[in-house]
Amino acid sequence: MTNIIVILLSLLIPILLVIVVLFVLRKVNNKTKNFWTLKRLSIGITVYIGVGLFALLYLSFFADSSIQVLSKSELKKIEKNIESIHKYDQQYNSSFLTDNYKKKTWEFDFLGDTLPVTIGNADSNLNIRHINNDNIPTGKALVTYYQFPAIIEGIDISDKIQLPNVNMSQNRLWIEALSRHEVNYHRIKASLGILDFNRKVDLDDDYSSTIFYLSSNFIVIETPHGTDIEDSQGIIQFLR
Repeated sequence: MTNIIVILLSLLIPILLVIVVLFVLRKVNNKTKNFWTLKRLSIGITVYIGVGLFALLYLSFFADSSIQVLSKSELKKIEKNIESIHKYDQQYNSSFLTDNYKKKTWEFDFLGDTLPVTIGNADSNLNIRHINNDNIPTGKALVTYYQFPAIIEGIDISDKIQLPNVNMSQNRLWIEALSRHEVNYHRIKASLGILDFNRKVDLDDDYSSTIFYLSSNFIVIETPHGTDIEDSQGIIQFLR
């Protein structure tokens, strides 16, 4: 839809410009009409459009952008790291949960030696893990969200993915994941097709040029030893 709008605007703006100029010329005096001949008018409009296209191409190819397009070597490195993350996770080894992937930690108090957990939108692409932590006092729980790279067309948009909703209510931990991850991002970069400055991406769709895994994010629940997790949905896995 965005591409169609860009095409229509590209065609309509020059036409509207010509109409406006002709309308103005009909209202001015004869001296001005004699100066703005059809030839000079055509040259002026052509130069105007040419300068606009030049500025557009300059912004597309050379202007600095806050979004970094990753090189092929960087993409391969990220893909290798993500493969290692999944390897360790399949072995229930928590060593892949490093601080550079940590986005947010919530701290909650609860009563008893059992923490009931309910996952909203349980069919979403969110992975829940449980780990014991000797440094946590009895009656406390830490919930940490980890976000790994989500690469679309050479751009890492993981920072744009919204955090899940996490809260404690009636001595029960509630985690509600977003049912669909939709990310808006701006990309000032020319392609073989039409320049696309604003694109809306649904991460649930199948992108052939996307390095995006179902387990690109994790929620880790940390509790002291002796505390059990009540997981009636059978979603949470234990980590060492």
